[in-house]
Amino acid sequence: MKRLFEEKINNKAVFFAGASFAAELPICAAAAVFYHRAIWFGAALILLSACAFIFGRAASYPGFCAFCAAAAAAFGVIALFLRGYFRVLLLFTLSFVFAAAGLFILIIHKQKGSLKKLPLKQICAAFLIVAIALPLALGWFPDPLFRFAMQGGVMSHTPSPSDSVREDGVRVIEDIEYPSAYPNNTMTLRLAPENLGTLFFVHGGGFVLGDKTMADNSYFRMWLDEGFNVVSFDYALAPQYRVDIQLIQCSQALRFFMEHAQEWGIDRGRVFLVGESAGGCLAGLLASAGVSPGLAGRLGVPDAPEYGSEICGFISAGGLVDVTRFGDTNDDLSSWAFNLMGVSAFHSPAYAESDTAELFSVLAGVTADFPPSYLSDGNHGTFTGQAKDLAVKLRSLGVRVETNFIPAVSGRRGHVFELNPDTDPLALENFNKTLSFVKEILSLR
Repeated sequence: MKRLFEEKINNKAVFFAGASFAAELPICAAAAVFYHRAIWFGAALILLSACAFIFGRAASYPGFCAFCAAAAAAFGVIALFLRGYFRVLLLFTLSFVFAAAGLFILIIHKQKGSLKKLPLKQICAAFLIVAIALPLALGWFPDPLFRFAMQGGVMSHTPSPSDSVREDGVRVIEDIEYPSAYPNNTMTLRLAPENLGTLFFVHGGGFVLGDKTMADNSYFRMWLDEGFNVVSFDYALAPQYRVDIQLIQCSQALRFFMEHAQEWGIDRGRVFLVGESAGGCLAGLLASAGVSPGLAGRLGVPDAPEYGSEICGFISAGGLVDVTRFGDTNDDLSSWAFNLMGVSAFHSPAYAESDTAELFSVLAGVTADFPPSYLSDGNHGTFTGQAKDLAVKLRSLGVRVETNFIPAVSGRRGHVFELNPDTDPLALENFNKTLSFVKEILSLR
C-alpha cells in the first residue's frame, strides 16, 4: 500500500514538473524575441520554474530537475534587470535550453524508469539535439503565439493627442492619429523654432519591435538644436502585420504628413526620409516608390505617392537595405536574432530566398531618380556590407551619395551606434557629417 501511494505521488510529481517545463518553452521563446514584454514573460517563467523545482524534487531524479528549474529561473530573473536586446535574448535562450532539457529528462525518466539505464552519450546527444533545434523552434513560434503577445502592448489603444511648447521653444504635438485601417497609427511632431527643414523618421526594431520614441534622446534633440523639425510615427508590428502592410502604413503616414505640412508651418519641399535598422528598409522603399509608380504598384502601396518627387534626401543609419541578407552579419548572435525577426516579419522560415525579400530590398529597387543619400553604419553585428553595395549602385546610377562606415581600427561600433551622439565621439562625428550633408542638399534647392 505504501509503495502504491509513493508511486502515485511520483507520477503526480513528474506530471506537474513536466507540465511546468513544457509551459516554459513558448514563454522563453516569446520573451527571447519580444524582449520588451520580458517583464511579463519573465514573471511567468520564474513562477513556472518554481513549480518545476517544487514538484521535481519529489521525482526519482530531484537533483537534475531542481538544477534545470533553478537555472531557467536564474537566467529569467537576470534578464528582467538587463537592457539591450541581445543580452536579454541570450539569457532567455539559455532558459529555453534548460527548460527543454528538464522536460526531456523527465519524459525519459517516466518512460524508462531510470536514467542510469541510458548511455551517457545518448543523453548528451539528445541534449545537443535540443540546443541545435532551438533556432528552428524559435523561428516557427511567431504565429500565433507572438500575435497574442503583441496584442497586449502598444497596439491595443490610441493615446489622446496633445500640443505643448517646451522651454527651449520646441513645439511638440504628440499622438496625432493618421488615417489607416491598421493599428498603431499615431505620429509625433517636434517643431523647432528655426524650422530649417524636417526629418521624417522611420523607427527600426526588425519589424517586430520599437516605437516612435526609440531615438527620442540625444539624436532627436541635436537635430532640434540645429533648427530641424523631427517627425516620428508608429506602425503596426510583425508578426501580426507583415512587411507589406507596414510599408502601406508608412506610406499612409507620410502622405498624411505631407498633405497637412502647411498647417504646421512646414515646407514639404525640405523633407528628408530617415530610417534606422529596419526603418531604413521602409524609408528607402518609400523613397523608391515615390519616384517610381511602377515599383509602388508592385510593393502594394495603395496609390502612387506623388510626394516622393519632393523628398530632399534619404538618410540611413544602420539601415537594412537588402532583406535577402537580413541574417547575414559578421556576428553569429546578431545574425541569428535578425534572422528570427525576418521569419516573423515575412511569415516564412525561407524568406531570404523568396521573391518577396528581393522585392522589398532597397538595393534591388533604386533608380537614377532616387534622392541624394547619406549612408552610415558600424562594423560589428550590423549591415555594413549591404550599405556599401547600395552606395556603389547609387553612384553607378549617378545618384549623389555620402557615406560613413566605421573601420575596425576605430574600435567596435555596433548596430545603430549613430543614435547615441551624446556618449559616442564617433556617433557625434557621424551626426555632424549628416548635418553637413543635409544643409548642403538644402542649399542647392
